[in-house]
Amino acid sequence: MAHNISLNGFSYRLRPVNIKDAEFIVDLRTIDADRNKYINTTSTDANLQKKWILEYQTRNNDYYFVIENILDSSQEGVIAIYDVNDNKAEWGRWVLKKSSLASIESVDLIFKVAFDILKLDEVYCRTIKDNSAVVSFHDSLLMMRRETTDKKIKLNDKSYDFIEHYVTKTSYKEELQINLESKNSAVFQRNFRQLFGNLEF
Repeated sequence: MAHNISLNGFSYRLRPVNIKDAEFIVDLRTIDADRNKYINTTSTDANLQKKWILEYQTRNNDYYFVIENILDSSQEGVIAIYDVNDNKAEWGRWVLKKSSLASIESVDLIFKVAFDILKLDEVYCRTIKDNSAVVSFHDSLLMMRRETTDKKIKLNDKSYDFIEHYVTKTSYKEELQINLESKNSAVFQRNFRQLFGNLEF
């Protein structure tokens, strides 16, 4: 949907996807076939992506964001919240540049959007079991798992087993938030040093 939600963190911000992001999204989703084999196939035609964005902007309960580096305004990825129902929603469409350090903070920011701005009670994500790197990442953040043995996820006309991780507003506020923000602070310091070096004042 055409929303105006923007949110800044330590190193990164989320801001709404717009039509000008079409070429960036196409490049992000197609440049590394091995990394992107667990997402829906994307055409290399930027005009088709522009059409998709225009259609997306007409849908309710769908919030799509570009992940930007605050220090240099570079685009580093995309992430979304969608399928809002019964005060719960799925988050996904999460793709980052291979070199990006935005993984932890982009997830933290999407939780802040979900719980502080949209006032949701729970968000969940579904990851194909074979995508072991992402499954391990979610486990490392201490997200909870839900049994999904009787369900499949469809991707590019194939069905896969998946793992569903979820976070409630309570578990985020009481357990995850402080830990994630501590990690985000450390990443900011690393980003700052990479961009500006060891400056002395």
